[in-house]
Amino acid sequence: MSLSLFLAQSATAEESKPVTVLIEADVVTIDGDASDDAAEEAKEESKDDSDPTGEQPTHKQSALININADGLSQASVQCFCLMGDDQLLAGCTGNANEIRVFDAEGKFLKSIELPVAPEAINVAKDGTILVAGEGELIRLSKDGEIVTKAESPHAAAIREAKKQVREQTIEQHKQQADMLPQMLETYDTAIKALKDQIDGLKDQENADEQLATLEETIKSYESAKEQMKKEYGTAEELTEEKIEEMVQAAIQYKLKVASISSDGDAVYVACGMPAGYGYAVWKLNPDFAEGKEIVSGLSGCCGQMDVQANADGVFVAENSRKRVRRFDAEGKSICDWGKASEGVEGFGSCCNPMNLAFGTNGAVYTAEDTTGRIKRYSNDGKLLSVVGAADVVPGCKKVSIGVDSTGDRVYMLDITKNNVAVLTRVLPDPKEPLADAVSAKSGGILSLLGLE
Repeated sequence: MSLSLFLAQSATAEESKPVTVLIEADVVTIDGDASDDAAEEAKEESKDDSDPTGEQPTHKQSALININADGLSQASVQCFCLMGDDQLLAGCTGNANEIRVFDAEGKFLKSIELPVAPEAINVAKDGTILVAGEGELIRLSKDGEIVTKAESPHAAAIREAKKQVREQTIEQHKQQADMLPQMLETYDTAIKALKDQIDGLKDQENADEQLATLEETIKSYESAKEQMKKEYGTAEELTEEKIEEMVQAAIQYKLKVASISSDGDAVYVACGMPAGYGYAVWKLNPDFAEGKEIVSGLSGCCGQMDVQANADGVFVAENSRKRVRRFDAEGKSICDWGKASEGVEGFGSCCNPMNLAFGTNGAVYTAEDTTGRIKRYSNDGKLLSVVGAADVVPGCKKVSIGVDSTGDRVYMLDITKNNVAVLTRVLPDPKEPLADAVSAKSGGILSLLGLE
């Protein structure tokens, strides 16, 4: 079954305001047994005779690092990166705003308290830690001391564009109200499909986990449906008080920073554009001063737009357009690569690639959210290898990745389960299949990718 995609706050994937839910029927299909024919067909389709890397993943999932390890308070991980010594940094919210530091084996080392809720983190060339959150940019020493703190450069631009934000918010609310009947019908269709899957699984053995997942998904859809009815189902005119409330919520959302990075000479942040839709990349000096917008009009989904910078340029995962874009330090386009495809030559699912990372020799790694697939490219877009697939909860969301100093370990954030999946190089036989635990829980996804 194929359903249309609906964003609860907008009909466009480039929305800069919070979205409630993304419905994609294929994502919530749990039973992979019925897809054998489709799997074989997709597997054949994914083969690329000119690139033998397509069916030989170099890594397999070997471990999970739990951000809420024994002895730690419960927290929600928001972002993740690696330090040069292969320590893991997890930006968390909960009882405290903090960075939790783990060694390469997943042992908790320490916590670094933060003055803001972290939205994006990264490590600069000199080893200092870059943090973005709540409209603020912070540079920390390796020991966690604040070195520099400043307002993000797009914050002032958003305040100056308040009139345009107001107009956009009112028009957006009207569009959503007009679309409400169609969106509610889509929710009802999706919920019915999930209930049908539950009925089919009830008599099967060892289906408890799948049933629980389906039931939780139904609850989330029903909750989102009621929220939409409450928000857009009234015929009352918008009051000035309600409009102002909506505008402030839109501004707070636009203040979020999707990603932060540094090439050693400058800092780059990706965030929503002050007015209208889409995303922009801003360039600042190391002290977060002299900010200027160098790239605009990027198309992103679900609040995600990953920018990573190094000596080769500024690389952006423009997820809604299924491509990686490479710019120079001033925002001039150098090249781009990618297309919409479930095969290894493209980027599949809703919006991918979602995240990027750099490896040895300037290699660019890409991460796909729903499938957990990671691939490795040259800096001009040549596919070098399929790394493998992490066992992550499917969905349109951040899947930050990191590559250790040897390339033997690749890490992917599962923001839903608050853990980081570890993929290790397959030795000695690169044809060894991915770990059983990965394929068993993916509901046939790896087969559909030709990676199982």
